Amino acid sequence: MFSSHHILTNQQEAEQFVTQHIVPALQPGDVVCMEGTLGAGKTTLARAMIHALCTDTTPDVTSPTFALLHVYDSPRAPIYHFDLYRLKHVDELWELGLEDALNEGISFIEWPEIAANYLPEARLQLKLTYGTPETEERILHIEATGAIAKRLTSLKDVA
Repeated sequence: MFSSHHILTNQQEAEQFVTQHIVPALQPGDVVCMEGTLGAGKTTLARAMIHALCTDTTPDVTSPTFALLHVYDSPRAPIYHFDLYRLKHVDELWELGLEDALNEGISFIEWPEIAANYLPEARLQLKLTYGTPETEERILHIEATGAIAKRLTSLKDVA
């Protein structure tokens, strides 16, 4: 079973990697937590995955920083894209409809820390950190637990 993987990449390669190796494994009920500092590329990765999931319909995928949530239709399941950066209290999660999203859709959650105690243990965590300060390189840390980890078995073969 897959548990964790790290790759040194640039933003474009990271987008290609997640659309080729992660998106095919996503199913309704999956949660993808996206971590990293401001500007690390969380929204860009989410945008690439949402575009890949929506296939024929290419929505205008924008950052939910101010709206906190954007919902997209896809053939596989509704897609919920949360940005929890501005939340001040955990009660706001329920006002956003987090419970429904976790039950019926595929959820991408940026800045998931405030929701950590309410997210399923079985989830995928993507964390982007900067490689060297002189380059545009990022390190994409991938950690999966539960059913999604079993579906990501192909990652163990990726160098």
